[in-house]
Amino acid sequence: GEPMLDEIAAAFGPEMIDASGALDRAAVAAIVFRDEQARIRLGEIVHPPVVAEMMRRSKAAADAEAPVVVVDIPLLFEGAKAGRGAASVMSFDATVAVWVPAEVQIERTVSRDGCDRDEAKRRVDAQLPIDEKREMADYVIDNSGPAEATERQVRALFDALTHRDSEAEKD
Repeated sequence: GEPMLDEIAAAFGPEMIDASGALDRAAVAAIVFRDEQARIRLGEIVHPPVVAEMMRRSKAAADAEAPVVVVDIPLLFEGAKAGRGAASVMSFDATVAVWVPAEVQIERTVSRDGCDRDEAKRRVDAQLPIDEKREMADYVIDNSGPAEATERQVRALFDALTHRDSEAEKD
């Protein structure tokens, strides 16, 4: 099979791979959001190939003179604090946190992942508090209002990053 999946199965058990040979994300999540050592081990398996691919794609975009290259890294700030993951090997011109109140973060995790509230809270609690991420970021997008308000902030941030006139909030 795929080397990364084989390594995950070896580390966490063959039940991490579903009948079709794909990663069973729910099974992996059930383990790593309850056990910090398991989460670190998963990162050791996943980060090297993922970071290499992010770097390859970022370079290709820069070579093509893309006005902005966005790299979406769910645990960037946790990695920065721990000295692990993409944060430890990649440099960025700016970081952006997409913020909502912690309670909204829990509600959205329930609806996105189909898990119960306790599981969603465990997943949110396994991360740095969102307000701490907000403090660490160069820019903050407040995603707690209507989609149109979020979109306005993203457009303003794009304009700021591409040096167009803008009202982007710089922290």
